[in-house]
Amino acid sequence: MLKILFSYFACVNALAFIVMALDKWYAVKNKWRIPEYILLATALLGGGVGMVTAMVVARHKLSKAKFRILGPLSILAYVILFAYLIFALYV
Repeated sequence: MLKILFSYFACVNALAFIVMALDKWYAVKNKWRIPEYILLATALLGGGVGMVTAMVVARHKLSKAKFRILGPLSILAYVILFAYLIFALYV
């Protein structure tokens, strides 16, 4: 079960990183942008690490409070969830 969850989070974080970096590229090129709710949804579905990493690497959405708050909060929520699952399954 943990392998499936790990695979899921790896894919969601990769997707979150790509979507955030793509939005930055679109912003620089003055093209159509990815809606903020999509960017935040990837974080809330487990892609917080990918989103926050892309924010720092691409210097994108760093001035937006909801991104600075919800990204780390989603990471914290999933760390707590993982800790609970590991404790419940193996202890």
